[in-house]
Amino acid sequence: MQKNIIYVPPYYFGTSFEEIFLSLKHLIEKYNLPIALVGDSTPLPNLLRDGQLDSPDSVLLQTKNLLGLLKGEEVSRLLFLDFFQPGLDLVKYFYFLKGKSLKTGALLHGGSFLAGDLYNWNWLPKLEEAYAAMFDVIYAPSRHLYKTLPPFIKSKAAVFPWGLDYFLANKPDGRVVKDQIVLFPHRFDMDKGVEELITIAKKAPKLKFLVTCPSPKAYRKAVWRTSLPNLDFIFEENHLEHLQTLSRAKIVLSTARQENFGYSMLKAALCGAIPVVPDRLVYREYFPAAFRYSDSDDAAEKLESLMSSTAWPGQDLKNIIKTFSTFSFLPLLEDFFNHTVRPNPRSESDNG
Repeated sequence: MQKNIIYVPPYYFGTSFEEIFLSLKHLIEKYNLPIALVGDSTPLPNLLRDGQLDSPDSVLLQTKNLLGLLKGEEVSRLLFLDFFQPGLDLVKYFYFLKGKSLKTGALLHGGSFLAGDLYNWNWLPKLEEAYAAMFDVIYAPSRHLYKTLPPFIKSKAAVFPWGLDYFLANKPDGRVVKDQIVLFPHRFDMDKGVEELITIAKKAPKLKFLVTCPSPKAYRKAVWRTSLPNLDFIFEENHLEHLQTLSRAKIVLSTARQENFGYSMLKAALCGAIPVVPDRLVYREYFPAAFRYSDSDDAAEKLESLMSSTAWPGQDLKNIIKTFSTFSFLPLLEDFFNHTVRPNPRSESDNG
């Protein structure tokens, strides 16, 4: 029997891949979709070193999972959660030798063709060209990313925002009392603009900045580099704890040098935090000018003004909340799996 498969690579606690997996799992279970999730269902502990997105152990696990995929039942449509997919050539070659057709697709999160990407080894661009040649469709989460794509990827790209399905089904109800903090909900890495964050924190010394980090071990050097009295860290939050932190923050700040979707900023805004973002990248697409800053001086002034004000940026915030609340993976799944996964109306009503 041919199957629809979503391949889940090894992923880490507290990352966007966990959010993506949970949303897809939520949709498959809620609507009884004819899609199987194959790979890893449990996130790995996030003990990654600065500047790394994977560990050697995850590579071994990836090899084991791909072997299990090839030994499993025949697949007709295979969607990978990441365009950076070591082992893709083996999968394609395996199905070629069997004389079977296989439709493959992937979610694109970044690449060496983007300025400031964390992975930019000199051999990677040629590998990315090979990946693009093997995929039938490549999904980008924003028009911003689509516009920056090289021709060999753009020719196969389709734009679908990533889904917030799990978050929207589980986000805290009601409005909580806001803490007077500026929350930085990103990895403490160079591609997230940590140098600019430090500059802004220095220019707004009366404000309290809080950085969420997966592990104190992984970010020990980063913590030592930043001995600012108004910048603190919170570590190892589980999913529920992180939602509560997002809900309590009055302001949420991004200084990202590379961002193509931005789960943490979207979730924070949906929790009622006031977003302050740089006037660049995907933020120009998703956030009105009222929420964007031009430089570190403008950011510090905007943060101080918002923190001291009792007025709420009501309509602008309501508008983006309304937009973000529509983000779902269902349209993407329907597109890739050829409309074979439309929700069953009875299942919809059964789940409220």
